Amino acid sequence: MKTPQGKRGSRGDEEKTLSAQAEWRLPPKRIVIAVGPHIMAVLAVLAAFRELYTVGTRYSFAKGVEYWLFLPGDSAPIVVIIIAVWLAYRRSNRLRALAFCTGPWWLSLPLLGLGAGFFAWAVYTQALDLEVLALALVVSGLLIAYLGVPGLRALWLPIVVLLFAVPLPAPLLLAVVFKMQIWTAELAGFALYLLGIPHLVSGDQILRVSQAFQVIEGCSGMRSVQILTLLTVLLVDLFQRRGRHAVILVIFAPLLAFGLNGVRVLTLILNPHSEIIAIHNLQGIVILLVGLVIVYCLDAFLERFDSLDAAPPPLLRANRGFAPSQSLAVTVAFAVGLQALIPDHGANILDMGFEIDFLRRQMKAFADACISRRKHLVPGGADDIGHPAVSPATAPRTVAQDICCHDLLTPVR
Repeated sequence: MKTPQGKRGSRGDEEKTLSAQAEWRLPPKRIVIAVGPHIMAVLAVLAAFRELYTVGTRYSFAKGVEYWLFLPGDSAPIVVIIIAVWLAYRRSNRLRALAFCTGPWWLSLPLLGLGAGFFAWAVYTQALDLEVLALALVVSGLLIAYLGVPGLRALWLPIVVLLFAVPLPAPLLLAVVFKMQIWTAELAGFALYLLGIPHLVSGDQILRVSQAFQVIEGCSGMRSVQILTLLTVLLVDLFQRRGRHAVILVIFAPLLAFGLNGVRVLTLILNPHSEIIAIHNLQGIVILLVGLVIVYCLDAFLERFDSLDAAPPPLLRANRGFAPSQSLAVTVAFAVGLQALIPDHGANILDMGFEIDFLRRQMKAFADACISRRKHLVPGGADDIGHPAVSPATAPRTVAQDICCHDLLTPVR
């Protein structure tokens, strides 16, 4: 029986796809020979991001937990990477059900190129947040090169979770954190008003009769919002919630985290031992656990409404053939290029012939000249903006100086 003319192409593609599935029925030695080079090439690509896998170990365990849980600008990419790997492992069955196929190069190559660009700039500027973006783009490009678009759809959530390791740009972060400091102080002040406790809210400070409290960056709630949202995403994936059910949980999580952070600030204000840093950390962890329990209870309540859950997405089959030689060549070339960008491996091509030490010396000399010129213009009188010159020994201490930078909420006596 002959195949119709219009279906020859699709059948040929199907045979190529099925041939990739048949490779798993080969003897183990043949499988190692066929798959080994591809695995080694992919591992070489991932090894280029090895600096991300050690970030977070620069502190002691106690300090690392404190900084990652509370400081908005601090990031421990290894924690988020481990979570993303766990999410990918939970989808391993879906990946095994997919056939090898070479996805469209017009989508894979731009992703790899964009990832290489972010990686190059991250190495040059030593910006680890850009390396996280580069890792997400590179993983997306490799998935399309080996599993096509269905592979990208199977692992889209772990790739999105990687973005939790990317801190906001500094100007945006400062603006958002400052607003959240003000809102947290107002929320705590409203709670004190309901309790009938005399107080005055002034900006990010809460003034009482004998004490003054300042809501600093670590107590703004920014980090609590991020972590509780990430935990909610894990809960949604663990319980396989979909549709409006999942959307309600993810939207509710940051609002709940901000509200609970206001409760945490209130407890710190009313606690007579609030100067002890360990109490700050313990209360912060307890608040996160309470938030997770509340999210779980809301999930149990929403489970009663079957209409909120959507049907699981269908498992799409590849409709393209697999070109192992092309995928391997692109992966090997990409791995070599990433390794060449790392300064530890030979000459760093990003230096472009410039002498970095020479530039640093020139910049230091320029800064010293500016400082000496400023001292010459202000010989002990007023500085150039009209403020009286005060020596460090006689300078009065301000509220900001009295507050330790690593405290979360410190009373000013």
